[in-house]
Amino acid sequence: MPPQRIKTVSHEAWQHPGFKIPHALNAIVIEMLRDRLRKGVLEPCDGPYRNPWFLVGKKQTGKYRMVNAAMMINKVTKRDANMPPIADEFAEEFAGMAMASLVDLFSGYDQIELHKDDRDLTAIQTPLGLLRQTTILQGASNSVAQFQRVISVILHSIFGTKARSFLDDVAVKGPRTTYNDEFVEEGIRRYVLEHVQNLDEALYLLELAGAVISAEKSQFMMKGIEVVGWVCDINGRRPDEAKVAKVTQWPTPRSKDELRSFVGLAVYFRILIEKFQVIMKPLYEILRKNAHFMWNEVHQVAFTEIKSRLSEFPSVLPIDYDFNPFLMIVAADASIKGWGGVLMQARNGVRNPARYESGVWSQAESKYDAGKLECRAVLMAFKKFRHWLYGVHFVLETDANTLVAQLNRTATDLPGALVTRWIAWIQLFDFDVKHVPGTGNGAADALSRRPPTEEDLHERDQEQDIDDFVDTEVLYLRASCCPVSANVEIPGDPVIDVLHEGYSSESEQIARYLTTLRRPGRMSLSEFYSFKRKCMKFVVQERHLFRRVKGNAELLRRVLDKKEDQQAALKSTHDDLGHKGREATYALIKHRYWWSRAYEDVSKYVKTCSLCQARAPNRLHEPAIVTQPLLLFDKWYIDTTRMPPEDGERVVIQARDSVSGWPEARVLHSAKTESVVQFIKEDIISRHGIPREIVIDMGPENRGGLTAFLEREQISRVKISAYHPGSNGPVERAMRTMKDALSKMTEGYPIDNVTRQIKRPWRPHFYSVLMADRFTVNATTGMSPFFFLYGKDPIIPIELQMSTWSMLPWHEVRDRKDLLAMRARQFEKRDQDIEEAILRMRRLKEANAHFFDEHHLLRNDRFAQGDLVLLHNTIRSMDYHSRTKLQFRWLGPYRIHTVKSGSYLLSELDGTVLYDLTHQPESFNGDRLKKFYSRKDLNDQEEASSLPQRNPNGRPRGQRGRGSGQGRQQHEGWIETPRERAPRRRGRPSLRRTRGRRS
Repeated sequence: MPPQRIKTVSHEAWQHPGFKIPHALNAIVIEMLRDRLRKGVLEPCDGPYRNPWFLVGKKQTGKYRMVNAAMMINKVTKRDANMPPIADEFAEEFAGMAMASLVDLFSGYDQIELHKDDRDLTAIQTPLGLLRQTTILQGASNSVAQFQRVISVILHSIFGTKARSFLDDVAVKGPRTTYNDEFVEEGIRRYVLEHVQNLDEALYLLELAGAVISAEKSQFMMKGIEVVGWVCDINGRRPDEAKVAKVTQWPTPRSKDELRSFVGLAVYFRILIEKFQVIMKPLYEILRKNAHFMWNEVHQVAFTEIKSRLSEFPSVLPIDYDFNPFLMIVAADASIKGWGGVLMQARNGVRNPARYESGVWSQAESKYDAGKLECRAVLMAFKKFRHWLYGVHFVLETDANTLVAQLNRTATDLPGALVTRWIAWIQLFDFDVKHVPGTGNGAADALSRRPPTEEDLHERDQEQDIDDFVDTEVLYLRASCCPVSANVEIPGDPVIDVLHEGYSSESEQIARYLTTLRRPGRMSLSEFYSFKRKCMKFVVQERHLFRRVKGNAELLRRVLDKKEDQQAALKSTHDDLGHKGREATYALIKHRYWWSRAYEDVSKYVKTCSLCQARAPNRLHEPAIVTQPLLLFDKWYIDTTRMPPEDGERVVIQARDSVSGWPEARVLHSAKTESVVQFIKEDIISRHGIPREIVIDMGPENRGGLTAFLEREQISRVKISAYHPGSNGPVERAMRTMKDALSKMTEGYPIDNVTRQIKRPWRPHFYSVLMADRFTVNATTGMSPFFFLYGKDPIIPIELQMSTWSMLPWHEVRDRKDLLAMRARQFEKRDQDIEEAILRMRRLKEANAHFFDEHHLLRNDRFAQGDLVLLHNTIRSMDYHSRTKLQFRWLGPYRIHTVKSGSYLLSELDGTVLYDLTHQPESFNGDRLKKFYSRKDLNDQEEASSLPQRNPNGRPRGQRGRGSGQGRQQHEGWIETPRERAPRRRGRPSLRRTRGRRS
């Protein structure tokens, strides 16, 4: 087994003060610590954690156990759901064995290694310094689960068949018979040899795993072993004498707390003592919430009686399924007060009780007639014993003649609907019913007549109503016929269609069984049990098959088997009722009709609706692409914007370097191609050299002559997709900043109301804003574009009046030697700053891309060539005129013609490529596209495998339904289903989380 982990939630390290150790025990403590260090259980550490610890005295005088208090660790530990076996079931499994062994692991927790990464969590401060545990911790919340899992894995090849473990106790099984002391060889009995072989295999697996056992505590080859408070031998199981002694020697209680402790120990054996509740009733009464503790003779008699019964407790044998299953017996009886049941097994002519159960009637149940009470008593007994009765044949004994006749099909009167439901569930078991006189049904009769106790009433209130249980487990049969035995096959039964046309053969078979209750031919017993449970979910009325809704007995849904009927129902509930979404459409279907995979069919139908897809509002984004920065002035972003005209100049053009953020800008009379080309020549090429790449939109000013000029200069042009300004983000954002600054410099650009003259023109402030942009620190690089280029901070006008540090050193330069040295230091610093700025830019781009992906709905995969897509009608979304309100939000469908980096070329369905106004293939960003689903092309099998599982109510787990638009009309030839869903973020991140990502 790999080292065990301590899985924790996010937390801060703790340093908890320890408990004081008496000075007289210092020498003992130091020796214990050194011994554990030698054995490797403890080791030195230097971690940030410190836990309290203390000593606990052992049974042996002068010996102590060192306990590492795990309170702090448990507070931050994720709970492991693994559990040890139930003690009662564990003991029952070893009852009746002729020989068994119990192997005790020596200091079991110290044999399981703890992962090195988690050991610091267990650190304690000792006289030898800070030490930490190398094995799993006693008292830690997950140690029991981890230990049980490790032992189960070690014994995996024999676990359950030859041995089982309860924590560090490994119980090894033996045969349940002595074979009449048969010898396999001289001096070797057969049952002893079989057990020795099991024991040898268990010890071999433990040795193979490196486990160490405690010979002192182990019990080898015993005819009776003590496990979890029981003594188990060939006669069954009985309470451990030590536990019985605690009960029999218990002093008379003097308070409620002392009485509760006694009752808690006695109740451990409740299910195996006849009339236990009757004896304990007086003790329960004084434990009621408002009762005063007044001990009298009645309580003393009950107290003494229960101690006497426990001291005389007989051995009880569990159900052995290796014996003839026909020897299993269930006896049930009812009285006015309640019901009683006994589960027994007959061996060698002797009936051995395995379990007793009983209960009291509610006020409504007590008014039933005798026939109903007897039937309900059987139902309640079957419910209690069902885990022992499923899949085996047994005999039911009852003293009710009427019930026997009803179960054996000999009753002349039909039972009511209520009893019919009960009998339908009872007959799901495989049993023979036998009538016995009341005097021969003593145990069940006595249990049924005992008075109710406090625990009975509490159990009745807490227990699920039996009618709801029957409805939930079986989904009762609603048919106007007498329930008969369904375990008899009647050959030669004529095949009669009991349903109208349009139903499948399986539905016909179900309906035929519901109307005749006869077992179909050529069906095994196990298949028939499964078939019966399935049939109980349906009802036949007016030659139609209906499916019952779980938990709602009055709601029936008609079964639709024909594909044409299913499509008609889908069309009517979706197309004709406003094209509602998946959940709304399914809600209309599920309250009226049922067929297998109805939810998946509704989902596919709505998903492939062309009108729904064309109107759906959601847009999905593709993951952000992180571009790596090029060299200085290798890549420029260019954009133009219109401004209020002044002196004939009305256009501002701006270019921005991708690395330094250095801006170049000028004011133009118009955005003609000649003006743009001249700007690139004079402000970019002549100052910074020919760039390798220019990113520019394809407005009217950037077509024709500009394309020819860039091709002539061998400059690569990146054309951004229409309606996707994010592709040209650096200059788009800078242009907005420039307009904001000009607006503030002109105080909102006021105009005289009389003369209509401009009071504060923007043109005189243009180059001041441009200068400020060059001088201001850029958040991306951490320095100003000016510093990025020249390696020094610029001198702004105010510094000429009030000197700053950047101006002071220069007047000390006396000769060329000092000047060169200062310049050299300046350029060395500049190269270092540029390198740091580029690294900072790369990190911020990655962080921004991650932030974008985290806060947008993303598409799982990119589109592939040939995919059908819809194109977002972005012009409509920007037009707020009433005439556009009912237009489709998506256009198409189109086909993916070419896949480019971050964009796509589209074509019509006939292969014609879409072109822009320059007669060049137009690229479209992936954010404006979404997948189109066609009913003719959608693969049903792939669609079904990708849908979430449905819970019993039909809704997929972990998803919320969302509509897919309204106001659509039927469109022949297209196919529908909900729009493409993307992985949804788990809610908006908190402000703290958002800031953390940005930083």
